[in-house]
Amino acid sequence: MNIVITILTFIIILCTIVIIHEGGHAIVARLCGVRVTEFFVGMPWGPTLAKKSRRSGITYGFTLALLGGYTRIAGMGATGVTHDPRLSCVLAYTNRLGTVTVGMVAQDLEYSDEVTKQLLDTLCDWGSLEPVDALVRGKTSKLTTTYRTVPRDANGLTIRDRHHSKEQFAFTRAGDAFIPPIDDDLFFEQERHFTYVGVGYLKRVAIVLAGIFFNLVFALIACMLYFMLHGVPYIPSQIAEVDPLSEANAVGMLAGDEITAINGTAVNGYSEVSQALKNAHGTEQAQIDFIRNGETHTVYANLTNDTFGIMYQREQYHYSISEAFEVSVSIGVETAIQVASLLIPSRTAEVISNSSGIVGVATVTSQAAMTGIWEVMLLWALLSLSIALVNLLPFLPLDGGHFVIETIQAVIGHPISDTAKGMYALVGIALLVLLFIVLLFQDISRILPF
Repeated sequence: MNIVITILTFIIILCTIVIIHEGGHAIVARLCGVRVTEFFVGMPWGPTLAKKSRRSGITYGFTLALLGGYTRIAGMGATGVTHDPRLSCVLAYTNRLGTVTVGMVAQDLEYSDEVTKQLLDTLCDWGSLEPVDALVRGKTSKLTTTYRTVPRDANGLTIRDRHHSKEQFAFTRAGDAFIPPIDDDLFFEQERHFTYVGVGYLKRVAIVLAGIFFNLVFALIACMLYFMLHGVPYIPSQIAEVDPLSEANAVGMLAGDEITAINGTAVNGYSEVSQALKNAHGTEQAQIDFIRNGETHTVYANLTNDTFGIMYQREQYHYSISEAFEVSVSIGVETAIQVASLLIPSRTAEVISNSSGIVGVATVTSQAAMTGIWEVMLLWALLSLSIALVNLLPFLPLDGGHFVIETIQAVIGHPISDTAKGMYALVGIALLVLLFIVLLFQDISRILPF
């Protein structure tokens, strides 16, 4: 039963963090006027459970590879033909006929079959067209040869566009011929404007960093709720109880008294009082200063017995909103410093040795699940925080890598080549896989005695 609870807890935590992260990308993309075609929990491998929303046109689903998730944003998987002027001709041609094949387009427009397919696949990625024999999760098969128009309202807007007319939708159905209400070139620019590559730098950066922002906000709120509603255990400095047969009772100490010094050494709280009493053990005339009702008193006690006879009581301290905010932010800052230290060669090994991978997280999840819901909430918050900060690392396919790419392109004034992006992504993937393997073996070595 414990294993089942652990697995379910782990899956729920992971899936909700992914939903929050990918939801951030999707929400901000739509707010920026960019089409979102898919929203999946799980990586795009293996069996899939999916359903297309009639309201937004977004396909929502799950895959069995639950180690992440993805949001398919129109134009974000840009290829070298994204800025090809022939895209406008292919879109206009397909709109006139409704349904076309690669061979038809290639022959009539006098393009090669390879280029024609790239152009059609790019327009599918934009949500301007759709493959007739699309694979699950919206991927266009390499074998796909037939493409068609998508349903539109009278203004040419698709269901994935904000402000499309529900009353006039669908003005045309999938595969119907469509005559745009404006010039073909203007219509193409309108379609491009609904894509990631068609909006400006600030909107692209907002889309890229939205998942991180949503994870950070969730982590902050969850942490604050933990410290405010659950609190942290602490021991008040006031004595909770005095043993009636003890030396403490004999010298007149009462519950509520607060010891401030023992033999002239200032003490504050249970731990310091306990240590000072141990140090003074064996003293026949130990001086004990304490506060009662705001007044300072002094007694002399015989500490030759094993115990003095005072007891403290553990309580829960509930933070105020400002205190919870402050401590939550400090946790975030400390975690950010640790993650950033991965980029400092002299500290990389140290940071990795103090980190945990998927097995370590599962182990901690098991402990939290057995302890209680509040510990699960705190773990939930810390994992959301960690995932957000790790995603800031400047490597593709992480969000930080996309931010670096967008910033470089903004500085140089033109898109980076697919080859350069591919090499950058390969380096990032190799580093992430290596980190995953190292953390995996490190977690296992902590569990198994060898």
